[in-house]
Order: sequence, then structure tokens, then C-alpha cells
Amino acid sequence: MILREILNEFQNRVEDANYWDDTRGTSLANEAIREIAKVLSLTFRGYYEFYTEDGRKQYDVPFDYIMSHLLWYNDNSMNKVITFIKDPKDLYGVVSDIDTTTSYPTYAYLWNVESRLSLFFYPTPDDVYTMQWWYYREAPKLVNMNDESVLDRLFHQYIIEYMRLASRRDDKEISEGEFISLWSVQTRLMRAANTKIENIYRENRIPSGKDRFPTTEQDAFSLVNQNTDGVTW
Repeated sequence: MILREILNEFQNRVEDANYWDDTRGTSLANEAIREIAKVLSLTFRGYYEFYTEDGRKQYDVPFDYIMSHLLWYNDNSMNKVITFIKDPKDLYGVVSDIDTTTSYPTYAYLWNVESRLSLFFYPTPDDVYTMQWWYYREAPKLVNMNDESVLDRLFHQYIIEYMRLASRRDDKEISEGEFISLWSVQTRLMRAANTKIENIYRENRIPSGKDRFPTTEQDAFSLVNQNTDGVTW
């Protein structure tokens, strides 16, 4: 189901179709797909390749990032998996020169800076290192009218139903609590009716070859050789 079809069906089911134009409708459609993906425990894999700079410790995080799977670098002389830590304060128990040491990175942590999530390395990189990052990402957004939903067609009715309920919530026809209650009924029906489809999705999210996550350093090395364009899967 492409975005144009989703919007047409949604706009035919709301009273104020002029207010719920394509822009507002697209936002609701993407909200619905994200919510359904969570309900069905769908995972989407991302790959991001970037380069460190000498003396720079802070780097951008992919816009669709949810959680890391593996971050490592592979240069001619070495390859190493980066160890993530939850809190940079933990590093002070390991090293005393956290703010001054430069070398090849060993640790990384995520921290919000000016309301934006950033990636930090320790030690601060002392050279240009090629970083490969496999991560879990959000469901791909629908942007163009011909963009197709990543959800199976059996779930398309729930996209429209979520949009309908959310529009009533935003129009103050129902409260937030009523919206949550009504949508929870839909989620129970969705899980009960589509257990087999859910399992098929899980199996299909573990593809072979370059379109899967690495599980070891050697595995990562093999996959990196197949992923030289830095594209997001």
C-alpha cells in the first residue's frame, strides 16, 4: 500500500478532510507504522559508515537510530570492536585522563548535547579511522506519494484505524485515555489474528549475506567487504 492510497482511504473516513490534508495525514501515517512495528516487535537494520578526525571526540548519530548492535573500525593495521558504556562517569573508574588522552578509540558512549543525541569516543581519536556501525533503526518513513509501507498488506487496515483514532484524539473528540483504550483493543486483535505473520516477519528480518547483522569480528570483517557504499539497509 503506497502513501497515496493510505491518504485517500484515511481522508475518506474523516469528517474534516480539508484539515487532514496530505501533510498532516503523512505525519499520522508514519506515526501509525512506527506504532504497529513496535506492537509486532519488528526490527529494522541500519548501517552507517563514517570517519573520525584527529582530536575530535564527538560525532553525529544516525537520525533513525534506536539502539546499537556493533560499532567497530577496520584499518590496515588493526580492527577492533568499540565497547559501549552507559554513563561516561563510569570511565573515571577506569582511567584518570579521560579528557586529555588521544589514541585509537576503545570506548564509546551516547550523550544528549543541546537536545541532540551524540556519540563520544574515549580515547579521543588521534587519527582518521573508518568506523562501521550496525544498529537498529526506526521503520522507514513514507515521504513520497509512491513510497510503499514496509508492513505486510494484512496490517494495512490497522494503519488506517490508527490514523482514524489518532485524528479523533487530536480533534479532541476523544481523550488521550480513550484513544489508548481503543487502540489497545486493536493491538490485541492484531496480535491474535496475525501470530503466524509476526513469526514470518521475524524470520525475514534475519536475512543472509551482506543484508544481515555481523555476530563476530571476523563476521563483521567479511560483511564490511560487501558493504562499501555505506548505504542503509
